[in-house]
Amino acid sequence: MLLRNDVLLYKEGPISALRILWIHPGKPTAFVIDATHPLAVPEPRELRQLEDDLESGLAKLAIWMKQMVVHRFTENFLPK
Repeated sequence: MLLRNDVLLYKEGPISALRILWIHPGKPTAFVIDATHPLAVPEPRELRQLEDDLESGLAKLAIWMKQMVVHRFTENFLPK
């Protein structure tokens, strides 16, 4: 399950980090932004596409561990 502010890291392609800004409550759509581009604008993506990217290994969910506790990235960890 993907959540708002999750960051997907891509190994290949034009986007290396895609941040989920908002998930539509009634449709299978997420609004995402390229977290590495300072002038990026939000764009819609199908949730299934993002989930498929994770399942296929094309992307991985960005997490970091500290003292064996998993934390999700927040805005403070993203480039400005």
